Amino acid sequence: MRNHCRVHTMVLSLYMSMLQWFCILIYIARFLTMKKILLCAGACALAFNMAAAESIPGVHGNAVSIDGRKTYLADPSRKPFDYSKGCTVSVFFRAREWAQKSAIISNAGSFSFSKRLKQNRGFYVTGNVNNKRDAALIWSPEKFPGFPNKWYHMAFTYDPVKGLGQGFVNGKKVAEYNTAAALGNPKNLALRGTMTGNTEFMLGSGSVPYNGDLDEVYIYGRVLTAEEIKSLAYGKAPAGAQAAYTFDDPDHIGKDSSGNDRHLVIRKGFLAVDVPRTGSVITTDYLYKQPGLTVWSRPASEKNMPADTPKAQKTESEVSAQLAANEYESFQIAVSPDKALKNLKLELSDFTLQNEKIQPRIFTVKYVAIPEVSQTVIKKKTTDIFGEAATSFDIVTAKPGYYLDVLPEGNTFKVAPAKESSAFWITVKSAKDQKPGIYTATAKLTADDNLNITFPVTIQVWDFALPEEKHTHNSGVARDSLGKDTEAFYKNLAEHYVSVTPLRGKVHVTVNSDDSLTVDTAEFDREAALAIDKYCLNVLYFPGWDFYNMPKAKVSGATWKGVQIQHNGHLTERFKKVFGSYLQIMSKHLAAKGYLKYTRITLVDEPWTAKDFNLCQEFAKLVRQNAPGVKVMLTKWPQPGLFGAPDIWCLGFFQHQRMKEALKRGESLEFYPNWHVFIDRPLMDSRMLGFLMWKYQITGILFWKLNHGWSNKKNLESPRFVYPDGRVVCGSGLLIYPDEKNNPVSSIRWEMMRDAFEDFEYFYLLDQLIKQRPDAPAAQDAVKLIKTACDTIVPQYEAYLESEGYGWKQTKWEFDAAKLRKFRSQLAGMIEKLQAK
Repeated sequence: MRNHCRVHTMVLSLYMSMLQWFCILIYIARFLTMKKILLCAGACALAFNMAAAESIPGVHGNAVSIDGRKTYLADPSRKPFDYSKGCTVSVFFRAREWAQKSAIISNAGSFSFSKRLKQNRGFYVTGNVNNKRDAALIWSPEKFPGFPNKWYHMAFTYDPVKGLGQGFVNGKKVAEYNTAAALGNPKNLALRGTMTGNTEFMLGSGSVPYNGDLDEVYIYGRVLTAEEIKSLAYGKAPAGAQAAYTFDDPDHIGKDSSGNDRHLVIRKGFLAVDVPRTGSVITTDYLYKQPGLTVWSRPASEKNMPADTPKAQKTESEVSAQLAANEYESFQIAVSPDKALKNLKLELSDFTLQNEKIQPRIFTVKYVAIPEVSQTVIKKKTTDIFGEAATSFDIVTAKPGYYLDVLPEGNTFKVAPAKESSAFWITVKSAKDQKPGIYTATAKLTADDNLNITFPVTIQVWDFALPEEKHTHNSGVARDSLGKDTEAFYKNLAEHYVSVTPLRGKVHVTVNSDDSLTVDTAEFDREAALAIDKYCLNVLYFPGWDFYNMPKAKVSGATWKGVQIQHNGHLTERFKKVFGSYLQIMSKHLAAKGYLKYTRITLVDEPWTAKDFNLCQEFAKLVRQNAPGVKVMLTKWPQPGLFGAPDIWCLGFFQHQRMKEALKRGESLEFYPNWHVFIDRPLMDSRMLGFLMWKYQITGILFWKLNHGWSNKKNLESPRFVYPDGRVVCGSGLLIYPDEKNNPVSSIRWEMMRDAFEDFEYFYLLDQLIKQRPDAPAAQDAVKLIKTACDTIVPQYEAYLESEGYGWKQTKWEFDAAKLRKFRSQLAGMIEKLQAK
């Protein structure tokens, strides 16, 4: 037990403000009522709102207050832990707020402790077992409360001999988990004690920073007894810890009192870094110019950086945007003043051509802070190049700064800073029967101090329409914190040609005692009517199974509705019976509703082992036996051992010969380009995807997440995703932002994806015209144009076969958006020529 009297002695010798005396009284009250705190699970705690990494009164002695976005604690020594005889981790915490995966302890060797989304329960307690991927050490989320602004003591043990994890709350055992059974009882159940890659052992930082207080963090290399853990909860720490942090010394707040010299240092979080406002000189024509003010138009495919400065040449003579009928198109109007403008407002009339009109929508461009650019540079050894890391990502031109990304609807900037460029984002949508020609609108800019100017803006509509029914099947996952206005979300998805999984409305399934099923589809039916019938979303993942449901072979403990799914790479007989019945019931219901043609079901996500492959084959067989109209999707590129399982391959690698063979077999190709939508990367990374899709006949894009990070909006000031090895990438899984009601706000990258899907339709239309009129004089020119356009924008995108060496062979795409726009204009002209009679 630490000597608490020393704090009281220090107090008597110090000159204290009233606030400081008040804090000490609170500390004394906490000390005297520790037992009551433990019994009421922290109900007596008081919330603080202090600066990050500050010493504060804790449960026992002092504690540390952390906001991991600004400051966290880390061990630069990276000393490994020894978990050969077991592991015990103990911590007091009091969160100010939670976000999904808020990281309390990260990389204690491979041990990590972080929050699940729900405020009142659930934590992730993971470690790398058997020297493979991270696995759950404890999994009983309903047993672990976690309300904000309350102190909790939690402890976790892992026994590598039994493969058994145990969890304790406030000194009481509440759960245990058979990690061994979940992993298929491997021979080696040791927990890895070394860190991954260049990561450090950290408190308060990880994939998502922790915001709150910590006290008495202990890590042991053995399994403590229940009595020892109860002692920890009352402030008596057993000897022999590998790391011990009491936070009692404000001058050495990260001191390790275990004697093992794992002292923690204070690190700056990503929001503590000064982020510059960057830009460059842009040679451009202008829409309006007067001394001290330039107004100019920019294509949507060019990022407007805050400090971009126009070098204006002449009045703009070209149209600001070109589009077909039944198409969306966007452009920017940038305002660059020498002096700051207050309440800068843009009004824009309808674009008109005779009696025809196109109504514009105006958005104010907002920036996000990128203090650390995405770490996309990869190692040069072929074996170190992973599926997401195509070699063109080695070309990094980004710098820390503020990047345009968020597009809230509105037409006013409270302040347009001096010597910077504030951009309005304009989106137009033409009708399916829109008359071709040049449309003109009148723009009006006003601001305080008597700014009031008008100027014309023009757009061009081509003489053809994009198809009503699109020819790509795009989808993404969205789970967290969606607003109550579901229709707003589906409307935004429909406007971008992307379907979502899961739908908000669930199918409620009960497995009865005789393994018969009770299935209630009422909630799902209401939601599907909105998403599919009204908004025409064209991808539906099998209701009740959704997306990431099929476990890998090593995870034998996974269940569906309480039924074990598989063991050691084989579906259990009970699962085949029960889920087979569900497939029959639900597929008949989907057919009756007219939804079956949109429906697909997923196999093991990114299978790697022979047992994973076998699971894919068995599950695909089960689906085809019981729901023959449902397509089977696999997030993997075509490989021997998997042939015959999927109808849809969602590619990680592009192995050209196998892709061609899959297409010949009648299978479809889709792609999940996670790295093509980073905030600090060129917009051509995403815009080029329409050309890539046509070149390789890929008919769908999968987004692993659409709204990653919505559970804590403050973190979206600088959106980032952190891999287990510490690599940071910006904006992964976040294509749509939340407004104050958690309704969708598009990102500029989301707009680029829509443009890419519409580019695909240009190729589709021209290809159809070539097939309809193969002998037309322009047909062969059109064939050459398609090939030239695709080969110029995406010259190379190919991976090795396994026999040649694992990894990407060569990838390259064009970064100059002007070249893509030129090809798009040429495709449009060729469509007009071929369809003319």
